[in-house]
Amino acid sequence: MKRPKLGTLVYVEMDDIEHGAGGWKSFADIAKERPRTFRTVGWVVRVTKRTLTLSATTDSLQSTAHGYCHYLIPMRSITKIDKLV
Repeated sequence: MKRPKLGTLVYVEMDDIEHGAGGWKSFADIAKERPRTFRTVGWVVRVTKRTLTLSATTDSLQSTAHGYCHYLIPMRSITKIDKLV
């Protein structure tokens, strides 16, 4: 998967951890469960081998920008990245 450039607006799909709290289940039923897909949109703030950092709100795209509501997404959980702008 190609890494997005800083300041790019992207759409990201990722696998999220899943846990069950609905009572006792057989191991066979638990083994069939799969992670849910989560989606987010944001500006790329930082990219490393381990994480993609997105900010959903920003006051500019300059290096001195301030971001709000940011996410550090593990790279291995990302299943799709689309450039939006």
